[in-house]
Amino acid sequence: MITRNIASGLAKKTKFEQFDESSPYHKLRENKSQMQTIMTYFDESSGGFENGRVSFAYFQKWMLIELGISVLTILILGLSVIQYEMEFDEVISQSLQGMILWVIFALEIILLFMTYIRYVAFLEFQKKRNVILNEENLISSGLYIDMLQEFLILLPHPNPFLHSVKFKMVNQALGSTYEHNVNEIMNLFQLLKVMVIIRVVLMLSTFFTTSAQRVCSMYAVKPGYLFVIKSLMKAHPFQVLFVALIWSILLFAQALRICERPLNRNDLNMNFGEYKNAIWNVLVTMTTVGYGDYYARTDFGRIVAFFICIWGVCVVSLMVVTLTNFLNMGVLETKAFSIVERLVTKKEVRETAYDLVSHVLRMTVKSRRGQTIPKSDISMLRRKINDFKAINRQYKSMLDDATNISEEMARQFEFLREEIKKSVETQDKITENAELLTHKMDKINRLFQDDLKSKQGGYNPNPGPRNLESSGVQGVYMNSADGKKAQAN
Repeated sequence: MITRNIASGLAKKTKFEQFDESSPYHKLRENKSQMQTIMTYFDESSGGFENGRVSFAYFQKWMLIELGISVLTILILGLSVIQYEMEFDEVISQSLQGMILWVIFALEIILLFMTYIRYVAFLEFQKKRNVILNEENLISSGLYIDMLQEFLILLPHPNPFLHSVKFKMVNQALGSTYEHNVNEIMNLFQLLKVMVIIRVVLMLSTFFTTSAQRVCSMYAVKPGYLFVIKSLMKAHPFQVLFVALIWSILLFAQALRICERPLNRNDLNMNFGEYKNAIWNVLVTMTTVGYGDYYARTDFGRIVAFFICIWGVCVVSLMVVTLTNFLNMGVLETKAFSIVERLVTKKEVRETAYDLVSHVLRMTVKSRRGQTIPKSDISMLRRKINDFKAINRQYKSMLDDATNISEEMARQFEFLREEIKKSVETQDKITENAELLTHKMDKINRLFQDDLKSKQGGYNPNPGPRNLESSGVQGVYMNSADGKKAQAN
């Protein structure tokens, strides 16, 4: 394609310029070799253009690892919840809790190893997409920073080494102390692992496929989780908000329950040991109602309540905006509404005019019969006239708006028609120039082949301008259009 563009540019030169050794035509092969050298370097350094099948295979491998990580995360969270409930059940033996903690510890090690494998697979996928060079690794590409941050999120978990470790805290509201197990705090922080599950759910969306990422790259858009969230909010706003609301209520309720439940060892006034009480407190806090029947009394619980307030404001704001956008009319809906409103107003004008005329006729009949017209009829007539003028004025304004819209649409259609006409004319000119350029290129190729044959001593059935004198047809050729161009050159 590149050599074809260069050749088309050379076709604008004269016929005999290409026989000159200093002509760009003789440097075409050198330029072509330079292009091949550049493309070879590009292929070796960045892998060339993206191979869709190869990148899709690496994407499937990456997704398989992500699904494995999500399954491990769900298992760890489920076992942690079971072990947390055992902490407040005196019937269950400590040995069973210790066994569950060892299982959680083993799964946590596997999870960290799978996370490392995940970043290696993601690095290979980015290489196949030509986003990074083939020589890059986790350190040079900067992915190790994200990996370390994810390790910090995944690392907190209840483990057997901290099973019997406790610490005391002072509660200002109760004026007493209470105990916290370290594994309870680990249970609190490991709720952040839900972000891994949310990430996998976003990756399963149609807006995160390899084709979607290629489209984003074409339009200079960063394909990532934020783009997927925006796309889902654009396509399914109510479903996304409903799922986010439900999951956030359950998650924050568990976090608040972990923080406030140790107080139940000393005080049972606010029993956060029951999950429904925690859910009720989260609902009241997120909607900024705050009944005050349940509230956080510990320091950790108040921190969690602060994040509940922030998240509640965000969710409620998004719901208001989504509902407002949903109730806004589109262009066609607005057009239909205007027409229906105009028809209703026209009907009201007709009914008002009929009522006015009927009242005038009744007053006329009374005056012809010599009856006295009461003042109430005169005041009613004035009121009906004013009503008719008001509704008629409203109908005329609607007609004027409709006329302006029609005129504007007519102007836009006329402008569009002119643009299409210009585009068609431009396309015809381009086609004509392309045909002329192709014809000139054919002539140049024939002349070049004939010149090569003449230099090699072969017979030339179509003599060029250099042997016209010997052929005896110089006069005829000079009188032709090509002969005049050759003479001028």
